Amino acid sequence: MTEYFKQVSAEIVTVGTELLLGHLIDTNSAYLGQKLAEIGINVYFKSSVGDNDDRLLQVLKQAADRADIVVITGGLGPTVDDITKNAVVKLLNRKLILNERILEKLRAFFSARNITMAQNNVSQALVPSGAVIIENNNGTAPGLRLQNENGKVFILMPGVPREMKLMTEESVLPFLKETFRLEETIRSRTLKCFGLGESTVDEKINDLFTHSTNPTIALLASHTEVMIRLTSKAKSVEAAAEAIGRVETEILRRLGENIFAADEGSMERTVAGLLTAAKLQLSVAESCTGGLIANKLTDIPGASKFLKLGIVCYSNDSKEELLKVPATALTKYGAVSSQVAEEMALGVKKLSGTALGLAVTGIAGPGGETAGKPVGLVYIALSTPAGMQFKECRFNGDRVKIKEQSAQTALDMLRRYLLASQTR
Repeated sequence: MTEYFKQVSAEIVTVGTELLLGHLIDTNSAYLGQKLAEIGINVYFKSSVGDNDDRLLQVLKQAADRADIVVITGGLGPTVDDITKNAVVKLLNRKLILNERILEKLRAFFSARNITMAQNNVSQALVPSGAVIIENNNGTAPGLRLQNENGKVFILMPGVPREMKLMTEESVLPFLKETFRLEETIRSRTLKCFGLGESTVDEKINDLFTHSTNPTIALLASHTEVMIRLTSKAKSVEAAAEAIGRVETEILRRLGENIFAADEGSMERTVAGLLTAAKLQLSVAESCTGGLIANKLTDIPGASKFLKLGIVCYSNDSKEELLKVPATALTKYGAVSSQVAEEMALGVKKLSGTALGLAVTGIAGPGGETAGKPVGLVYIALSTPAGMQFKECRFNGDRVKIKEQSAQTALDMLRRYLLASQTR
């Protein structure tokens, strides 16, 4: 096996028409990209290809031309549309040879489950000449490892995520680290920002993009947040973390409390931590968000410590009966108004006896707009021991996006109040 000392690159190829039709979401590429980066392997391309011999062969040729390692998942099953092995055999000019040990393992697998093995399962015991078998301890299709005359490595694994992941952890990553003498790691950290648009974030930190080559900086915006990804390549995890930390400190200085979480963190997890630390309980009254705020908070384990009550009061009658919103407020200002939002926040706080009451009312669309009250108009109110806060918002997008923006903004309003309370 050839030893390498240069920058190593890999390409990921996922096989299956179901991926192209959207019947399955390709989670394998995301997992493999992360794991390869952790051991210092650059992934510059990934492809998904259907169950077609010619197209798969074309994709594999292209991948082998531009990458040191080609990692392929899917197409190793026993049916006629499982074509990966045949494509690799054709590309590398190999032969398929029946492996008696794999065949016996397959028979034992089915026998242990009291199932008669179908004849087509025998195809899974056909191994390309010169291939190294990667054991599959979670299923029937073994993985395979081959190398061509130019030293390019081909790794074939099943498309089933739990089977692929175990092979990757137990066999593939150790093999790659040893073979390519990998001494670097690629680490990323993602900072999550709310309250500033993508262009404003860019304006505040764009000089860091040009001055920082390690880590590199990238922005990714969605309808609820702007993500700032810092990526460093270094000799060790500690060195990468140190490089990221220097730039992160400067970004935090510039963007301040607009940064609400990092990596796997979320707005609701941050709010949950702040409520718990302050030993405060919250109650929520929701109209247009339909319980989305309470749903997000109850995704956090131990939510009963900080969330006492959540009410979806969609109709005017429910606002009056449950939250004691005055009929005069509903008649004079309408259900979508700052006055009603404040009455809802106060009402749910009184009903539950909590320190904090959070309420949302708005028009999520696509219909329901009136003169002066367009789709996307949302009012959020927060009743606190220090008084009442409210916010008027104008959101864009479809019904789901407006609900998500409303919930995120409400939680952010609560987060900022809790942060300010810490300094009082």
